[in-house]
Amino acid sequence: MTQLYLESASRQFEYYKLLGEKTFDQLSDEKLFWQYNIDSNSIATIVKHLWGNMLSRWTDFLTTDGEKSSRQRDAEFENDIDSRTELLQKWNEGWACLFNAIRNLKDEDFKTEVFIRNQGHSVIDAINRQLAHYSYHVGQIVYIGKMAFENWNSLSIPKNQSKAFNESKFSKPKHTEHFTEEVLKNKKIYHARNMFIREAVVKDISQIQIVRNSVKENMLSNPALVTDADCEEFITRRGKGWVCEVNNQVVGFAIADLKEHNIWALFLKPEFEGKGTGRRLHDIMMDWYFSQTKNKVWLSTTPGTRAEKFYKDSGWTPVGMYGKGEVKFEMTF
Repeated sequence: MTQLYLESASRQFEYYKLLGEKTFDQLSDEKLFWQYNIDSNSIATIVKHLWGNMLSRWTDFLTTDGEKSSRQRDAEFENDIDSRTELLQKWNEGWACLFNAIRNLKDEDFKTEVFIRNQGHSVIDAINRQLAHYSYHVGQIVYIGKMAFENWNSLSIPKNQSKAFNESKFSKPKHTEHFTEEVLKNKKIYHARNMFIREAVVKDISQIQIVRNSVKENMLSNPALVTDADCEEFITRRGKGWVCEVNNQVVGFAIADLKEHNIWALFLKPEFEGKGTGRRLHDIMMDWYFSQTKNKVWLSTTPGTRAEKFYKDSGWTPVGMYGKGEVKFEMTF
């Protein structure tokens, strides 16, 4: 039953995440910062608050109080987000923290008492508390979007179409289906906004290897040169990794090595290149790296490739050659 509950809760979180993103998509950059009056929050401010709450609640979910001493809640309502890119970065970082925590829960974890401001919760109550809180704020985001945009496309049943909607539903035989299924299965999964980025875990390694060996550039001469043990070492002890998923399949990954101050890997399946996925993985990875250390970081790649152009466009500086004819890049904080 616990796994059924987690599947249902995850679907509902994903559903509300999608409602927020469908709102962002209808608005200009300016409208993301629009306020009804001086005492009201903009969409950007609500996103910043959700981000702060999610990082606090879901980091070390089972072992530390959900209200972290490092959290600055009041500052979450002082909007300093200055672009759509930064808004989406915080939005995705918060949700990634949430989904990463939920996907790693095991049956035995449901015996753990979870504390929020020293108040004990069952795991189910702690999850339900956040599900209610986030749906409340996503509802605000949608409502602000409707006020800010004259040509709003309804995200639920449009006005005066309830009868037709019900007729369509009742014309089908009774069946068992999660209520979010129809909305979630119609997502445009190849659009970057609906790709889910989260921290990599050991069980991702088999799919990481599939991605690594599918690339058309910077190919390994021998796939056995990078072992599963190597991947585990880098994502659990030497640094951290992130994966991008579509329909529960890893389509890209990035790994930073704190020990050698190196970007160990950033690869995508070829069919997902040019969709903004690599940029999102790169930016999340670099933000994390420079939050851990201010040391210069380096990487190398084959000259004359898409990767070389990508790193130049991302602010990396070529500093010479490395290894077997690769270009070496560096970046400073």
